Amino acid sequence: MSRKQMRRKGRNVKMPKFIKYISDSVSPEQIGNKGFVLRELARKNFRVPQTAFLTAEAFAVFLHENSALLKFNELKEQDLSHWRHVVLTGDLPIQLKDELALACQRFRQAGVNTLAVRSSGLLEDSRSDSFAGQYRSELNVPCEPEALEQAVRRVWQSLCSPAALGYFQKKGLDANKAGMAVILQEMIRPDWAGVAFSVHPVSGDPDQMLVEYVAELGDKLMDGQQTPTQVVIQKRAGKIIDRAHFDAPDFLQQLVCKVAQMERDFGYPVDVEWAVTGDTIYFLQMRAITVTAEPSEQPELWTDENVGEVIPDIVTPLSWSILDGVTNQGFRWFLRRIALRFPVDVKLFDTYKGKVYFNRTAFERLMQRFYLRQAVKENGLAGARVVSHLLQMVASFAAILLLNVRLPFKIKRHIKNSDRALTRLRWRADQDISSFGQKIGELIAYQKHTMALHISGTVFAEVFYQLLKKITELWVRPETDLTSDNLLIGASGLVSAQNAQALWRLAKEIRACAPCRQILLEAEDARQFEERLEREEQGAEILAQWQAYFARYGHGALHEFELYYPRWWEDKSFILHTLKEYVAKGEGAQPLAQHQIKAEQRAQNIGRARAVLSFAKRILFDYLLKKTQFYATHREELKQRLLIAHSELKKYLLAIGREWESLSAVDQPDDIFFCTWPEIEAVLSGSAQATAWRAAIRERKKQRTAFEQADHPKKLHRIGDRWFPLPGKQGNVVSGLRGIGCSAGTIDGRANVILTPEEFDQMQPGDILITKATNPGWSPLFLMAGAVVTEIGGALSHAAIIAREYGIPMVAAVPDVCRKVRTGQWVRVNGSQGTVELISQKDN
Repeated sequence: MSRKQMRRKGRNVKMPKFIKYISDSVSPEQIGNKGFVLRELARKNFRVPQTAFLTAEAFAVFLHENSALLKFNELKEQDLSHWRHVVLTGDLPIQLKDELALACQRFRQAGVNTLAVRSSGLLEDSRSDSFAGQYRSELNVPCEPEALEQAVRRVWQSLCSPAALGYFQKKGLDANKAGMAVILQEMIRPDWAGVAFSVHPVSGDPDQMLVEYVAELGDKLMDGQQTPTQVVIQKRAGKIIDRAHFDAPDFLQQLVCKVAQMERDFGYPVDVEWAVTGDTIYFLQMRAITVTAEPSEQPELWTDENVGEVIPDIVTPLSWSILDGVTNQGFRWFLRRIALRFPVDVKLFDTYKGKVYFNRTAFERLMQRFYLRQAVKENGLAGARVVSHLLQMVASFAAILLLNVRLPFKIKRHIKNSDRALTRLRWRADQDISSFGQKIGELIAYQKHTMALHISGTVFAEVFYQLLKKITELWVRPETDLTSDNLLIGASGLVSAQNAQALWRLAKEIRACAPCRQILLEAEDARQFEERLEREEQGAEILAQWQAYFARYGHGALHEFELYYPRWWEDKSFILHTLKEYVAKGEGAQPLAQHQIKAEQRAQNIGRARAVLSFAKRILFDYLLKKTQFYATHREELKQRLLIAHSELKKYLLAIGREWESLSAVDQPDDIFFCTWPEIEAVLSGSAQATAWRAAIRERKKQRTAFEQADHPKKLHRIGDRWFPLPGKQGNVVSGLRGIGCSAGTIDGRANVILTPEEFDQMQPGDILITKATNPGWSPLFLMAGAVVTEIGGALSHAAIIAREYGIPMVAAVPDVCRKVRTGQWVRVNGSQGTVELISQKDN
């Protein structure tokens, strides 16, 4: 029987009623736990907005009529993408369309013009599984049948989103049992909105309530658009015991009483979303708190340390769908090689408000396996667990020693084979789009292996650097004035520094050619520069060097791992601007000659250090120095290979974007970065249509804008699916600041606080560069800097390694230095002691 025949037959058959209202008798199996709790709140005289419920049966009938009843647990992503497309485009049952139209009429008669359309999955908001943030909510939906139908479809579709399916897998739930009801709710325009926890979710104290709120729409809080005000209240006394510097709003006391009453009425701790309009408190949603910490337990601590330097940007869905696997699988590769098991459902990297954070708690738990003291503390001096822990320690140490022998050979072999692999996978304009899926998949696989070696090399680089630093302090420093940084400063071979050096050599050539210099300084853009060089008799060699530069370094970018931002081959304006700065401001400067002097000083320093060591100590010293240099330089080499692969990925993806633009599936090619790789792969395989993602792309672009404007704390607590920002320490401008000394030397100079690439032209030769963090795209600035100071990073951060190669002082991890020091102030940077001191210019 055809679908049309089924629908015509359906007009003569008594169909089930698909929409229920607050006053109707319903069960959680019909309207989901979230919907049922809303009905119960209303029955217990808590104020809820005007609400109707679309039953789970409506969705089941829709799936049946569109032949879309599938076993989700057995499907691949391509099949699920096709299913999602059917949900967006399949025919709705006639009676359902009629009932949705009637519901719109009923809402409008009650004065409701816009709706919030929210999920109410049959497994959602249970006592054990919250599904918080896994399903979709549609806000500000016009109270019109067509708009409501589309909103319902998008909520249905989220039942099997990648995030929701991942949650099913993590929790061991059966996706085939996860029906979907939908809540149709009056859209409230609040003065205040937020969430309340009847038991503090971090401390676990049952007498403490946590309230978070923002002005106006509460989805600013739930979607991460605004950092909320947090208040901790003692329930029994009704007293605020912890709050920021604010006056508590008038509604707060009434809210606390109502939430405490809720907890008593329902018999369990609750997590409530609420909104206040005038004097009225509305409750939009209530669920059981599925995770509360015992007072003795600590939540997961997530931080942007280290990862904040490597991936400082808000990541697009496409970039993170690639980087998620590249980073987490890369770390797991290393852990397996050192005989450490890591739970499959725990991530070391994840995103909050679009920014990548590192799970420090999980990492520290791993590191505790190397300390017998922890096992003794937990189990006493006896017991099988202590013995097991000791055996595991021995196994891990043995594995580390073995990996230390094997890893250099693996790295060298990978680098040697990379040129051939990357050449084979390079994008070519004559390739057919049908081959793109395989090529992109191979590039991602290459990135995963390269990242695994990079992470392993980074860990060993840190270990050997710390060992070298320790023996230098114990054996060398007492006899000389040398530190470990004196032994590394001026070291050569760092790939990420070569692009700046090549650009400086090109600037030197241009300064020697008067017509070329004039052409450069007058050029408005790269194209005009190239066209005028072509017409200039003396410009052929300069043009050839310019083109050779991009052939070798064009994969670089100021935002390295976020694909949305341009590579240098796409936009040459930054390189052109930097070249102008080198030519205009670099007269008389000799950074490359200075580098050579530093290299000679380094050789002398190593000789002095070896001279004070005994034969046995000298062997260990030479070994540690050699290993530190090897891992520091080769991990940067691996990172450059990652970026070359990333650049090729972008070429393929933009070609797909242009194809989708020609099909009117996207408005512009780079809209593709707001899809995920599995979604794109599904289209390439033919199991989904490119047009299926138009609405999702629009929403994700809006969300990215909100994320870019949001606050991103340096540290957060995470409990279950909830994030809790930790407020940073505030302070005033001070005369002395301390961080980690990363490159030896002391210099006085003018501070130049540069936070974005748009500010690069402020840099003057000899300025002290002060910024949050850098990546290799910032390398050209280092040739002009007298010293570098960063808020993020450490002795093996990119900035530290480049600074040591160029022989300039460097201090990292200086808290809030970008706020405490202003451009134009004079500072003294001591890279040996790790200090930054504000001074007056006359002191200099």
